[in-house]
Amino acid sequence: MHKDKPMAARTDWVASVGSIHSRNNLLAASESRLIVSTSGLDWNIQDPSDGIYCLDTFSGRVLWFARTKGDANEISLVGGWVVAPTDAGEVQVISLDQGQTEHVHHVGSPVFGKPHTVEHFGDWTASFVAHNGSVWILTDRGANCRQVGEIKGRVRATPAPLNDGSFVIASEEGDVFRCSFHRNGFSAHKIASLEYMGFGAAGQSQPAVISAKPLVHRNRIYLGFARDTYYDELPLVCLDPRGGIIWHNGRVRDLSIFDNKNPGFGNVRTTPLLAGGRLIVTPAYSDSVYFLDPNTGIVRDRVRLGQNVFQQWASPVAIGSKHVAVGRVDGVLSVIDIVSTRLAASISLATPETETVTRHNAGKPYPADYSLLPGEVPVGGICGTPTVVGRRIYVGTTSGQLASIALKMPRF
Repeated sequence: MHKDKPMAARTDWVASVGSIHSRNNLLAASESRLIVSTSGLDWNIQDPSDGIYCLDTFSGRVLWFARTKGDANEISLVGGWVVAPTDAGEVQVISLDQGQTEHVHHVGSPVFGKPHTVEHFGDWTASFVAHNGSVWILTDRGANCRQVGEIKGRVRATPAPLNDGSFVIASEEGDVFRCSFHRNGFSAHKIASLEYMGFGAAGQSQPAVISAKPLVHRNRIYLGFARDTYYDELPLVCLDPRGGIIWHNGRVRDLSIFDNKNPGFGNVRTTPLLAGGRLIVTPAYSDSVYFLDPNTGIVRDRVRLGQNVFQQWASPVAIGSKHVAVGRVDGVLSVIDIVSTRLAASISLATPETETVTRHNAGKPYPADYSLLPGEVPVGGICGTPTVVGRRIYVGTTSGQLASIALKMPRF
């Protein structure tokens, strides 16, 4: 009987760009061009290296750099333009060909989520939501930008389009809205308010913080949330787009996947992935990636990726139909076989500092003698979600290293 050879992962090139954190992203503009948003020299601090890079995918050579005021966040490609929101409350419209900034719009609040393309009155345009809840549209090849509405609450998560042209906006206060554009402007209808039992006043519920883009699949919305403690269940919810909760929290029924001991779960600030008929989730405070039944929220299996890490910012991404890639703050990129639920390959981009911090924190539950504070990541950690193009993975680190990794899979 023929036996498959193991997967091989090879780094083709590594380029130096700005620091890549959780709100930065990588986009394949064409077979030969990769666009990357960065946080410059220092995350959350304005510096001359904040901006957008365009690189040659074959060599890693920088083709152009467009500076932004403040960290560039999740960018979009709209026609021949790069739409780049920033921490400084600006949205820049940049030419894809030359990297020229054609328009700059000031919206009065940071914009963290990725702008998305919508059809508005018959014209294709881009829409985005600022952190203060204001909703904007960008028209006329980026020349015009105007506010069309607002929702109650702060917004960090990228909106998620629904099949009927409407879209989902989730707030940091735990409210989920179904929104749409129409000839009279903009409308938002609240479909859910998520709460959890926090450490505040005894027994009182607190709002769940939503910071990652929801996953929309057919007639369901899946999203993770954050709170202030460990939980016995994964902090996830499945919603009906028409309103109401289908299931709440990923439940564990078979403790044998944890060697009969459930270690507890941390926040989910990443977007789940639906692949192979399972919901794939990467929570914080964990050493594993988890597989759930998307219909019930029951945790079916897990794959251990390495040591426990406090932070987890990168979402899982699909490689073909049988594999998933996960980047972690210890600087390791793991490839998981979702058919056999096993670790197929891994490659490290860690720096000496990353490895020192990882060793120091090994096996320690946060916050017992943990060397990282909430929100901190070691230099060389993977916080931005990788991008997969065919059999190639592009992944960046907080130290500003951007790697092109080629995969060899006999039965891809």
